[in-house]
Amino acid sequence: MNRRFLLVLTLLSAGCASSTAVDEVRVLRDNLSVSGISSGGYAAGLVHLAHANRIDGVGIIAAGPWNCALGKLGRALGPCIKGDGLDVADLVAAARDAAAAGDIAPVEQLAGDRVWLFHGERDTTVAPEIVQAAMDFYNAFSAGGGYTGGVPATHGFPTFDTGAACSEFREPFLQACRYDAAEQILINTVGRPMVTPAQTPAGDFVELEQAAGAGLAETGIAYIPPICRERACAVHITFHGCRQGREFIGDAFIEGAGFNRWADTNELIIVYPQVASSPLNPLGCWDWWGYTGPDYATRNGKQIQAVMALVDQLETLP
Repeated sequence: MNRRFLLVLTLLSAGCASSTAVDEVRVLRDNLSVSGISSGGYAAGLVHLAHANRIDGVGIIAAGPWNCALGKLGRALGPCIKGDGLDVADLVAAARDAAAAGDIAPVEQLAGDRVWLFHGERDTTVAPEIVQAAMDFYNAFSAGGGYTGGVPATHGFPTFDTGAACSEFREPFLQACRYDAAEQILINTVGRPMVTPAQTPAGDFVELEQAAGAGLAETGIAYIPPICRERACAVHITFHGCRQGREFIGDAFIEGAGFNRWADTNELIIVYPQVASSPLNPLGCWDWWGYTGPDYATRNGKQIQAVMALVDQLETLP
């Protein structure tokens, strides 16, 4: 595998970028989809609703509906994990109110969006009712898709043959379940059939500078297939779970989740944002309860803004 990592600094003006470079990265900036596992699944839902005018597909593994925690850690660790006392109607109403205030995209933008949800049969960390609540939430806005079960996975990201045994819950939280979750996410969120993947990814891993003050690591990673320097590619953003960022497991998720080989043959750029651990967030989880501030679930949320800035940064890559 090509292990070349480049550090890309944020350009301060459009005039710094060359628009005539033969090998510049080409991006379909409004052809976006997102996915995530656990806290990353919650993050994917937050970003989706904040920018549903640009994002048309979302894949969520072992997580629940938008803004489930409502800014309360106790609620995050209680109903939003265990499933007891969770009222989806309240969250639907909160989303409508947030959209009316301009804090997230108009909820009408969700109609027809592609939604793929997954819960492992042996996942005892997050209750299946939580994932069903996410489906009920999206159904309230006429988003399309469904709930996938029947795979004997624990709480982690299922792969075909990479990671721990399917029944084991341990780092890097990739489970070899003879089930390619990356394939299913892309099929169900990108909006077109996937062609046969590459045996070995041939693209570049590029480091992207992430915004300071958002609880993120200094850099995230983008996987750029060779074809995306010849023609414009769609972008899929995928969010790791707690204890699954590079700080904890190195490049195991980035290289092992399975997205890159599908990207090579399907004109996709994969973006892997990265969270940093901190005293408020020792496990390196995405902010789905408010540790970065009260506007964490809106377009003004620090992490949401930082992640969307990564997409814009792709267009400045040499």
